[in-house]
Amino acid sequence: MWLGSGMTRAEIIHKLRFQPPATSFRSAYAYNNPMIVVAGEAAAKAGGSTWEELIQQRLMTPLGMTHSFPVVKDFSKVSDVATPHANGPSGSYAIDHEILENIGPAGSINSTARDMAQWLRFQMGDGTFNGKRIISTAALREVHTPQTLIGGAGRGGDGIARLNAYGLGWFIADFHGLVYWNHGGNTVGMTSALDILPTEKVGVVVLSNLDHTGMPGAVARWVLERQIHVPVEAVAQAGRAGRGGGGAGGGRGGAATSTPPASMPALPLTAYTGTFVDSLLGELTVTVQNDKLMGVRGLLHGPIEPAGRDNFTWSTGIIVLPTLPLEFLIGPDGRARAVTVSLQGDTRELVRKPTPGAPAGR
Repeated sequence: MWLGSGMTRAEIIHKLRFQPPATSFRSAYAYNNPMIVVAGEAAAKAGGSTWEELIQQRLMTPLGMTHSFPVVKDFSKVSDVATPHANGPSGSYAIDHEILENIGPAGSINSTARDMAQWLRFQMGDGTFNGKRIISTAALREVHTPQTLIGGAGRGGDGIARLNAYGLGWFIADFHGLVYWNHGGNTVGMTSALDILPTEKVGVVVLSNLDHTGMPGAVARWVLERQIHVPVEAVAQAGRAGRGGGGAGGGRGGAATSTPPASMPALPLTAYTGTFVDSLLGELTVTVQNDKLMGVRGLLHGPIEPAGRDNFTWSTGIIVLPTLPLEFLIGPDGRARAVTVSLQGDTRELVRKPTPGAPAGR
């Protein structure tokens, strides 16, 4: 709903009312970026500030995170910035920084390994940092307390019951018999991993400028295993047995769909053109350019290729949404009355927006 939409945070929050719940309230775990936006904006309102100003004043400055910025546009203040990369058929290639202001609290912060080390030190403390109280001890403990169980928990291969839960912004799991706080992150061209063993006072942050790579998480776990003296051979045996010592990872998942073989559409291309609208997703405008269908929705734009009769695939122009399947629903007048868009098992129907001045249909 939000990715590449061009919508503001306020518009995203407003449109959340149109997202059907996946489960009953608090009955199951579901990763949800927009609700982190809601939390960030609520905190900003309570603090009488913007979210950017709030985290700068309440967190980054007191923690000495001098090279961390809430949003990409603040990169102008520094000279040495990593370039994001994506994987392609011929290897990795450089891409532009993703503009994430509209999802700010859920993924727009930019930082360094040194600054993030201060963040991990703070997480393992009692709510103070260098003698200054940042948050109450009780509130910080609540952040690291399991709030929702995640599927997959249970006995490990060694017969030991293992924790797998989510706190308030942290996965809480088992790591070789120790409590394990962790969270990963993915934006277009960047991947991060934050791993903590609180009882051992050990934390690891790994930052990478490659899109959706598992390397940061693997490196972080390797470092933790060296710190607690897990024999390398024991790790290798666990891997061969199909059982790891770590917990869940996190971050924003991308969507990739295979493109079916192209075939001729059932109708002339003009039958599929128009502006289609949905309360949650907004508007998708389909036009014909150079004998091809083109789709535009917010910042998403690209060709719509035929995939059999009234089915098409839309190249959105964003790395984590390379193609989306579209199915046009044809009305009695021989034109598309609606189009469905499918993403990760969720299908939304966008209906044709009436042309101004046209007679209302039934």
